[in-house]
Amino acid sequence: MNRKALSESDKQLYWTLIVLPFLVVIGGVVFYVVYSIIGVTDGVFPGLEEKIYEKRLLYSPNCFAYHDPDSGRVYTSTIDLSKANEDVLHECAPLTSLREPALRVEITYLDESDNMRTVSLTSENWDDKTTSRMRVKKYPVIVKDYGDGVMNLIYRD
Repeated sequence: MNRKALSESDKQLYWTLIVLPFLVVIGGVVFYVVYSIIGVTDGVFPGLEEKIYEKRLLYSPNCFAYHDPDSGRVYTSTIDLSKANEDVLHECAPLTSLREPALRVEITYLDESDNMRTVSLTSENWDDKTTSRMRVKKYPVIVKDYGDGVMNLIYRD
């Protein structure tokens, strides 16, 4: 037989019987590791979705952040109470499914008479009857026309 032809068939045999199965095994291991990581985190890193809602509520002019119409500036962490209603909350944090965390927003501030006032808003999937684990995140804010306040974000699983 031709020596060159034997060499080419050896290469083909090498790639078919050794390299290809090795690559399939490596690919399977990589797929398994990636799939197990995604399965553990449900496709999203823990706390990422909540952080997105928090930033949106505090910094977006379409949510609670004060937007000065004259200058066009958005005052982050300054709450405009005229926007603090459940319709705005439902647009900014569309939490409707029972699989998503439920959210309650409580904005506490002192009014002109130094009386403590609280505005309480809940997401569509909030149920007061449900007892489950709750997490509270507190953010110091400025309430437009009133001064310092606190915005509590209460998450229920």
